[in-house]
Amino acid sequence: MTEKAEFRNPTSEQRSQERTIIYASVADTLITTAQVIVGLTSGSLTMLGDSVRAFFMLMVEYYSLWILRGIHRNKFHRYEFGIGKLEQFIVMIVGVMITLVGLWFLNTTVTRLFAADVAPSPLGLAVAAVVNGINFMINIFALYAMLQNREKDASDIYRAQVKSRSIKVVNSMVLQITLTIAALATDPLIALIMDTVGASFVSCFMTFNGVRMTARSVPHLLDTPLSSQKLGKIIEIANGASDLTVDIKAVRSRQSGRNDHVEIAVAMANHLTVDQFREQLIRISDAIKGEIGEIDLSIVVTGESPTS
Repeated sequence: MTEKAEFRNPTSEQRSQERTIIYASVADTLITTAQVIVGLTSGSLTMLGDSVRAFFMLMVEYYSLWILRGIHRNKFHRYEFGIGKLEQFIVMIVGVMITLVGLWFLNTTVTRLFAADVAPSPLGLAVAAVVNGINFMINIFALYAMLQNREKDASDIYRAQVKSRSIKVVNSMVLQITLTIAALATDPLIALIMDTVGASFVSCFMTFNGVRMTARSVPHLLDTPLSSQKLGKIIEIANGASDLTVDIKAVRSRQSGRNDHVEIAVAMANHLTVDQFREQLIRISDAIKGEIGEIDLSIVVTGESPTS
């Protein structure tokens, strides 16, 4: 009975977010299949490498969609401290996958440049350019739809999807330029070089963004404390809100998705009454939440108790 009571119907905005990702994922599946076929038949390393990247990203996309649907329907209500770690885990997976594929792709590209005897066929490159053009348009429309449906308090998973789609737009745009030049080139060496340039840029871009996404998510998974600057600001706000009648004994914090968890242990003067004591706690909590924003704040009392 409890679980049924906790279930909620997603809002129209959340359903719109889900539909956007579903449509984009289905389109990605179809175009990735076409990329694999064209990459294998044309000999274009750019197209083949991008299809490998797209394949791994598709797995993450569908898993992220499952998590997002669960969030919108409150299926993870058992997680009493929220699912910040679960969301950041997905972000980390996306980052790691992009990084690994980018490094593999870069190594394959360099090897191909010095080992290949012939460049991909002009017809194959032309077909690859057309397929990539379709992929480019899909990414643009999908990104536009995601941005239109993004709410201020959107899930970290949805934000990761927007970030991932942005990377896809840049990738496909660069690929379109290099593949088009390679297809129009009359010299086989120029065609090979342009194919390699496009593949190299995409691999470096993927690696850079993958490392950034991973680096941002790991601290949340390892319960890394907030920065000293942010903690100092929280303490300053607490002291100001209580007119320095609060003695802060200890502060514990950890990063966990959008809502940072902060626990403040305080001791108050013994001359305060119970009502004054409660008022001070409310003032401190309201002041911190009002200025810091997304924070899971706990204030515990230590030391002497107020008078009744």
